[in-house]
This record gives sequence, C-alpha cells and structure tokens, in this order.
Amino acid sequence: MKRTSLSTPILALVWASILFSPAKADVLSVLYFDNNTDIQELDWMKKGLADMLITDLAATNKIQVVQREKLEQILKEQRLGQSGLVDEVTASKIGVLVGANRVLTGSFLRLNEVLRINTTLYDVESGKSLGAASVEGLSGNILILEKQLALKLFDILNLGLAEEEKIKVLQMPTQDIEALKYNYKGLAALDEDKRDEAQDFFKKALQQDKYYRSADLNLSRATFAVSGKSLFASAAQEIRIREDSIKAVDELLDLAVSSGFDCVVDVKNMKTEADRSEIGKVEITVPFTITVRADYAKRVWQTLQPFSKHGTGEKGLIYFERIEVSTDPVELWLLHDVVNKFRGGWKDLGARFIFLDESNTPLFQSGWFHLTLRDALNMALWMGETRSIRIGNRIYEGAGKNFSYSASVSLPKIESARLARVSTIRFEVERGNSENGE
Repeated sequence: MKRTSLSTPILALVWASILFSPAKADVLSVLYFDNNTDIQELDWMKKGLADMLITDLAATNKIQVVQREKLEQILKEQRLGQSGLVDEVTASKIGVLVGANRVLTGSFLRLNEVLRINTTLYDVESGKSLGAASVEGLSGNILILEKQLALKLFDILNLGLAEEEKIKVLQMPTQDIEALKYNYKGLAALDEDKRDEAQDFFKKALQQDKYYRSADLNLSRATFAVSGKSLFASAAQEIRIREDSIKAVDELLDLAVSSGFDCVVDVKNMKTEADRSEIGKVEITVPFTITVRADYAKRVWQTLQPFSKHGTGEKGLIYFERIEVSTDPVELWLLHDVVNKFRGGWKDLGARFIFLDESNTPLFQSGWFHLTLRDALNMALWMGETRSIRIGNRIYEGAGKNFSYSASVSLPKIESARLARVSTIRFEVERGNSENGE
C-alpha cells in the first residue's frame, strides 16, 4: 500500500517550435518511439511512452486514438520494424494502414541522467509536419515528463480539456519506475508471444507495486491460453484480487486503530456530579473532540482506488488536486467484496478513555463508544470540498469544513479519591469493541 509522491522535474521543459496549429484531428495514431541512445536497457520506453500517451490522449472524446494493439497488428502484417518510423513518408504510410489522419512519431535521448523526449505530429494526407513538442528533465521523473508532454500535445491538437478530463490525464498509472519498466518489458515479450517471459516481467511489476492495474491486466492477458484453461486463470485472478482487497481493507482498519484519529479532551469543561446514593463517589462527564487525520484519509483513497470498478474514470475517486463543491455525490464504485469488508469493518471499531495516575498506571476507564465509517470519510470529503460520497447504494454526507466531531462520555460512580489521582487521560481505539455501526 505504500505510495510515494513524485517530485517535479528539476530541469526546465523545452518547447520545440510549433509550425502551425491544425484543425481538430479525427483519428490519431501514436507510433512507437525511437531509442536514440546506445542503451538497450531503455528499449522498454519505445512502447512504454507510446502506450502511456495513447491512454492519456484518449482521455477526451474529442479525438479518436488508435489502440496500441491495432498498431502492433499492422506492423506485424506489414513486416515493419518497431523503430525507424519517424520520417514523414513512413509515418503517413502507417497512418493510412491504421485508418488515422494524424500520426505522432517520437524519439528519446538520455545524456547522463537527463532525459529528452521529442515528438512530431504529421498530417497523413499531406505528409507535412503539423507541430512538434519536447520535454526534458531527470530520467527518474519520466512519469511526470510524459504527463507534461501529453498536455502539450493536446495544445498542438487544439483540444481544450475540461477539468475532469485534465484530472484523468494527470492520474499516474503507478509511482514506481521499476514497476513501469517491468510492465513494458513484459508487454514487448507478450507481443512476441513469449508468454512465460512476459508473465515473469508482469509479476515483477506487481511485486514492485501490487496495485499497478495495467500490469495486473497484462498478467491476465499473458496467462490466458487458447484453450479453456483461460477460464481457470481468470477465476484464479479474480480470487487473488478479492484476497488482496480484503487484506488491504484490513490494513486500513489496523492503521485507523494505530494512527487514524487525533483526540483532544476538553479538560476545562469536564464535569463531576456527586452520587447522592453513594457517598464518596461521583459521575464524570468527559467532553472530547475527535479528528480524522488528513494522512489517514488520503491513505483510504489511495488504497481503495485499485479496487474501484471504474478505477480513475469520470465517476471515480475524489482527487485531492481538484477543488470542486458539487451538489451531486462523488461516486466510488467499489468491488462488492471491498464494500462489504470496508463498511462492515467499521462496525467493529470502538474507542474509550483510560484514566492514568502520575506513574501511568490505569485507575479506571470509560465504556466503549462507536467510531463510524462516516467519521472516517468526513475528513476526505472536506479535503476534496465535496458534499457527499456514494459507496454502493449508501450516500455519506460530508461535514463541510467541520471535519472533527465533538461528543461526551459519562463514567458513573467513580470514587472521588481515585479521581483526584488522575494525571493523564489516554485515548484508545481497538477493533472488535463496538456494539453497532453503519
């Protein structure tokens, strides 16, 4: 479940000159990139860059993008190589064969740790260049460079993006470069029908990032055989996804217990009332405020995203880059097993207060009170400034910017002498200590 954020590239991005702005393209084909280095280890980027750009450019319905599988089929049928396709004559020929009227060619060069990616857009009918774009930065920031290149290409194509489309484009397929490399090495092997080799690469990618959806899907493709064995492979894959989803939710719940909440006891407003029926005993009312930690709320979405049926689709998860107040709920379409486990797990989550003396010895404690799924979601809803979220058929209303909640708990019949010894109050969360929940 570990995720790390990528830093922005240190080196400046460089635009190549745009010769002129074309009219809206109907069909675009992205060809494989040339490796203009002597480093064979970088060959995975030839198909990798093309595949990522195909995915990103297809984020809008304003243009039709030829799928990589169709390009691969044409290249094999025509016995064309997977490099050397950057001249306008060959590019136009490929465009005709795949039914495109715009073709994008590209190449990359690495000097020390600096990576430069160049692209040129061609008109298929005339063979003329319509524009060019380049990005440059540290090779370790290839995922960010590809996203920036995609945005530049949208400009060359004169395709304005809606905010939701831009958010979709900017979603990272993975944040692990090694996983990315193994996935596209596997894809190259699969294209050559080296299924065993491809499976090994895809498995390595998933070992680096077990939530890397593209590698997961490619592993399924590599596992499928022409015979009916593919059905068993599919069933095994489904079982593995379900097992992983339940494990991930369990880890989220364990994280909630250890570091999901902050609690502040309002000591100044604690009330004690003498119990008239028993001399020397008092009832205590403890006011408190519980806040869901921001890092935990974000972890929830990062963990659940791979198990959303729509993944990063238009009605996918709350993205923290987006600030949008909407009257409609953001929909999170989770796998059925995830919905049941995630919602049900919160029914068994409870909290209590333990009163300690100066030596941290427990003196007495409150009863368990319930922490709900709604409490955990409120912070995330606030962070996205979204009014509500739908999980399955349930809608959870956001608390706006009031993402903390306050309440009080009473402890009847505590001996006054013991109360006087209280030095600190500890907030404790455990699983399996709640009577009811959402």
